[in-house]
Amino acid sequence: MIKAAMVEDNNILDRSIYEDEIFMKMNTEMGNATEVEYDIYKSLLNNMMEELPFASHKKSPDLMITIKVSYETMLKRIQKRGREYEQVDQDPSLVDYYQRLLKQYDQWMAEYDASPLLIIDGDKYDFVSDVNDRVEVLETIENRLVDLGNLTQEQALELQAQHKKLII
Repeated sequence: MIKAAMVEDNNILDRSIYEDEIFMKMNTEMGNATEVEYDIYKSLLNNMMEELPFASHKKSPDLMITIKVSYETMLKRIQKRGREYEQVDQDPSLVDYYQRLLKQYDQWMAEYDASPLLIIDGDKYDFVSDVNDRVEVLETIENRLVDLGNLTQEQALELQAQHKKLII
């Protein structure tokens, strides 16, 4: 999927290969995976990253987008999603896991340098439930792509006109 998306410009991916290592690193630190397993994972990841430029005309995304949320917002959204195995009231050890995860993401955001990074305030925007928030986030992304030269102002305005139809 990543290779196919990287052939075109301005595609959006979820759970990017660029940040996936957070989970393996954290689970190794917590004792859920061994150092050997982590080394194997890193080796496979490095091989996949080396292959990206050959599969497409670029080796990194046009724009990396990440959503930063507080612990409280994370818990509210996990509770709303309703997966029993993700609930802290079902498994209190998840409190530590989620807090570690947020710290890992903060570190990742501070160190990420493969492409431009746009951080969306997930506490401010509920783009899943609120169409106005969704449109505002989409416009923020499109405006950043204009700033980067990946979209023209006219293309962004066309897209934004389409978004306005969602609100009506």
